[in-house]
Amino acid sequence: MLDEQISTYTKTIAFTSKENTWPLEVFDRNKALSKCEEASLFLNRNEIKLLPDDFSITFQATGDDVVKQLLRKLDTIMSYVYVANNSYVAEDKIVVQFDPAGKGFDKKLNDVEVSSAISRIYQYVYGSDTAIERAGIARNIISLNCKSDDQIWNIDDEVISSIKSNFTLYQKSAVEKYIETKNKISDYIIETSKQIQEMTHELAEGLRNNFIAVIMFLITVILTDSMDWDDLLSGGIPRDIVYMSYLFAAASLVYWLITILGTYRKWTYCADGYNRLKDNYKDLLEEKDLNKAFGNDEVKNKAKKQIIRDAIIVSVIWIAFLVAMVWFFTWMKVQVVPVP
Repeated sequence: MLDEQISTYTKTIAFTSKENTWPLEVFDRNKALSKCEEASLFLNRNEIKLLPDDFSITFQATGDDVVKQLLRKLDTIMSYVYVANNSYVAEDKIVVQFDPAGKGFDKKLNDVEVSSAISRIYQYVYGSDTAIERAGIARNIISLNCKSDDQIWNIDDEVISSIKSNFTLYQKSAVEKYIETKNKISDYIIETSKQIQEMTHELAEGLRNNFIAVIMFLITVILTDSMDWDDLLSGGIPRDIVYMSYLFAAASLVYWLITILGTYRKWTYCADGYNRLKDNYKDLLEEKDLNKAFGNDEVKNKAKKQIIRDAIIVSVIWIAFLVAMVWFFTWMKVQVVPVP
C-alpha cells in the first residue's frame, strides 16, 4: 500500500507499506484445505478454494478498519462453510446444514454478522489431527442448541464450551474403551496360551495312547498264541495275526487322522475368536492403532506355527511307528499252516 501506512496480516494475505516486512508464517495451505475437504462437504469447493485462515488476522499494527471488518466477515463466512456438515454459496447467499437429517439455514452474504465464536470453533475443529471427530461433535452440539436462524447466525461462547466439554468426554470414553480393549486382548492371549498348551498336550496324549495300544496288542498276541520272541522270529507269524496287525494299523491311522482333525478344529475356533475380538474394535481404532494393539497378530501367528510344528512332529513319529510295525509283520515269514 503506497498511499498510507498499514500493517495487517493473515496467514496468506498481507496489507503493508513498502517500508514494512511481511512476517511470513509457516502454513501448509494445501494440507489445511485437504483436511477441510475431508471433514466437510462444500459444494463450491472446486470454484472457491478459500480458507478461514486466509482471512483470519494474525497481526495488525496499523490499518484501515474497513479492511479489518472485511477480513473478519470473510473469516466468519468461510468458518460457517467448513464447520457445517454441508454448505454452498449461491449468488449472494450462503446455505449451511449442520444436521444431515435437519433443515438448512441460509443468509445473504452481506447480512452475515462477524462472529468470533464460529471462527474459534473452526480453529478448534481443524487445529488438530482429530478434525473429523471434532467436527462431528461440533455439528451435533450446534444442532441441539441452535434451532432457529437467529441462533445459528449468532453462535455464542456457551456452544464452544459445550463442544469442548463433549469432546473431552469423547476422548475419555475412547481411552476407557482402549484400556478395555487392551485388557481383553491380554485376557485373550492368556486364554490362547492355555488352549495351545491343551492342543499340544492332546497331540502328545494321542501319540502316547497309540504306543500303549500297540504294546498291549503285541503283548496280547504273544500271550494269546503262547509264543515267545524266539519262536516268533524263527517260526514265522500266523496269517490271522498278520491280518489283525494290518487291521490294527489301519485303526491306528484313523485314530491319528481324528486326533489331527480335532486339533485343527480347536485351532479354527481359537482363530475365529481372535478375529471376532479384533473386528469388534474396528470402529473404535484406526487400522494402524488396531494392529499395534494386537501386536501385529504376532500371538496368533506364533501359536499357529507352534501347532503346525507339533502336529508335524507327532505325525512323523506316529506314521513312522505304524510303517515300522507293518514292515515287521510283512518281513516276517508267514506260516501257511495256522498254529493250533
